Amino acid sequence: MFELIQPSDKEIEVLYRWKTEEKHHELYSCRPVNDVGTYEEFYNRTVKGLEDTARKHLVLRNRENDDVLGEINGFDYNPRNYSLEFGYYIPAANRHKGYGGIMIRLFIDEVFQDTKYELNKLYATTAGNNQASKGVLEKTGFTLDGKNREHYWIDGKRYDQCVYSLLRKEWEEISLSTI
Repeated sequence: MFELIQPSDKEIEVLYRWKTEEKHHELYSCRPVNDVGTYEEFYNRTVKGLEDTARKHLVLRNRENDDVLGEINGFDYNPRNYSLEFGYYIPAANRHKGYGGIMIRLFIDEVFQDTKYELNKLYATTAGNNQASKGVLEKTGFTLDGKNREHYWIDGKRYDQCVYSLLRKEWEEISLSTI
């Protein structure tokens, strides 16, 4: 019913709409939030990013109706320690419907099976006040490794950054238990 696909022109249009309609970009990253720019600029950046073999940019698609439900990005691949950071986004209209968990589980399977990476660890960070994000990471098998104190500045308040990870051996145990 659901699949992860690399964005094509149609999906890039949806991603651009999400980026321009989202009013609170600062809530979803501790990194600097840049202006989205024109569609052409966004399109060119996205296509260039898709060519980067150290990244993995995918979208969750419902095969039944072709709806794009969310996006997930693997980045900062470290070939020395075989780790990959990832981030994800679900637009407001698709939140609280289970799509985040579906997307993350599919992504875990994809990247741990990808022989290009030979990953040992997959990790993500989220703001300490983002209960939904922390919950979906924990439900999909991630462990809280620690916190970067007061790493996020949101609406005049400081929040810790929670660092979650999943090791290959943990994923293998989870995969075997679901067979």
